[in-house]
Amino acid sequence: ERTPPIWRAAAGNHKKAAATSGFYAFAAKLTMDSINKEIQQFIKIRDKNPSLRIDFSKVQKIDTLGAAELVSALHRRNKQQGQIQLLGSQNLIKLLSQEIEVGRRAPAEAPYWLLLIEIHQALGLQEEFENLAVDYAITYEVSPPSWDVDHTAKTSAQIASDEAKAQAEIKKAAEEEAQ
Repeated sequence: ERTPPIWRAAAGNHKKAAATSGFYAFAAKLTMDSINKEIQQFIKIRDKNPSLRIDFSKVQKIDTLGAAELVSALHRRNKQQGQIQLLGSQNLIKLLSQEIEVGRRAPAEAPYWLLLIEIHQALGLQEEFENLAVDYAITYEVSPPSWDVDHTAKTSAQIASDEAKAQAEIKKAAEEEAQ
């Protein structure tokens, strides 16, 4: 007299299998053509999970609209309860950094700046955040964004360690799903 085990479908789609665990991996291209679908899927998972892991390691291209939509989605997440952990963030930071230049006030670059600032805040890289916020303020002649005191400052080593642990947990969960 026990409850029978739950039927588990084959884990063919990694995003679907990981969706119940609060994990979302963004696609390789976050562009005008794909960003709405990506954000809708992300929001579904975000709204169901208080703690969330977001993987940017596959992202190879991001355009202005993709950056703007991602800033909006991440900003809404920060207003909710729960933790957020970014994986593959160095990849995204590298992509975004290539799109901006201090002193070049191109309106199309603003979403890249804001996303980069948001990523540093979410990671807990306070010094990098503050330096980037000042560069943004100088470039666009606005007040710099403020550090959110709810975020704990971390070092790059702490972030790398946390990310390695998270990747191992995700891999283990995916293997268990496959069985």
